[in-house]
Amino acid sequence: MLKVRLSKLDEALVDLNYYLNLSEDFNAYFERGKIYLFKNKKNDACKDFYKAIALGNNNEELIYVQKENCK
Repeated sequence: MLKVRLSKLDEALVDLNYYLNLSEDFNAYFERGKIYLFKNKKNDACKDFYKAIALGNNNEELIYVQKENCK
């Protein structure tokens, strides 16, 4: 995610929101959740982490981040 690396988080969110309206991609939910977490939007982040897991993402980083932040 180039825009995330360039600290263009709001633009990255716009892109991810557009993409997620077209497709339920568990990686996109995870990426958007990380941005929400960085922006201190923990509830939104946790919703995306849970959605990513529900869609089949079993990434170790996702599981760790979800357990540490979504209690």
